[in-house]
This record gives sequence, C-alpha cells and structure tokens, in this order.
Amino acid sequence: RLAWSRSQHATADLFRALKQNQDEPDLEAAAGVGVPAAGRAQAVDGCDRPVNQAAVDVLRKLPGVTDANYRGLMRAAGSLAGLGKLPLAELQKALGSQKGGQVL
Repeated sequence: RLAWSRSQHATADLFRALKQNQDEPDLEAAAGVGVPAAGRAQAVDGCDRPVNQAAVDVLRKLPGVTDANYRGLMRAAGSLAGLGKLPLAELQKALGSQKGGQVL
C-alpha cells in the first residue's frame, strides 16, 4: 500500500493513527521472518543447502526459464556459473524443452 502525506509531520500523524491499539513489534521475531529455525535459508528443492535468493531471482528472469522449470535448472546447474558450463543437451533436459535450451 502507498500512503501519501503533505509533510513529515502529517506522515508521523498517519503512522501514529495506524499503530493505535497495536502492540510494538518484537525485534527478534521480525528479524526471523522468512528464515528457518536453523538460521539459514533452505534450498528450493527442500535440501539443506543455503540459497542465494538474488541468484534465484536472476535465474528466473532469464529467457526460457519459467515457474515450472527453474527448480530443475537449479538442481542441474548448481549455480549461475554452472549454468554457463552446462552442455546444451543437459540444459534442454533441465528445462524440459529443446526450444527453451536453445533460447537460454
């Protein structure tokens, strides 16, 4: 949501009104949102390897990569650097189509 106000004071008043009757946030709980109990990010395929979310975001923006095939591509390549080293046949197998492998 977007909140627009005329000045800094109006913004402060707006947030004060929004927070009315709300508890103060717990810093530890807020910092732990999205982080598994072990303190590491969990891999998309359920393995216990850490995940670089920025690399996953870059991978998902590449041509030929879809919501349906990016997990298999992650398993096959291992990293963005490994993606460049994959032979065309393995790339096509990971993406599930010949055209997707050639586009990528």
